[in-house]
Amino acid sequence: MFAVNLFRSIPPPVNPTGDAFDPEEDEPVLELTWPHLQIVYEFFLQFVKSPDFNTNLTK
Repeated sequence: MFAVNLFRSIPPPVNPTGDAFDPEEDEPVLELTWPHLQIVYEFFLQFVKSPDFNTNLTK
């Protein structure tokens, strides 16, 4: 379950109005699942930053 939430393909940039997406002019379109994914990414970041995290055990 963790890997499904962590490793995701990046969707192509799409503008809801149909024109080409211009990051300087258009507002970003957030993915509907972002609130759930944000929790997963924040948990993973805190886990990696933890002083108890041992890189030798993860290999």
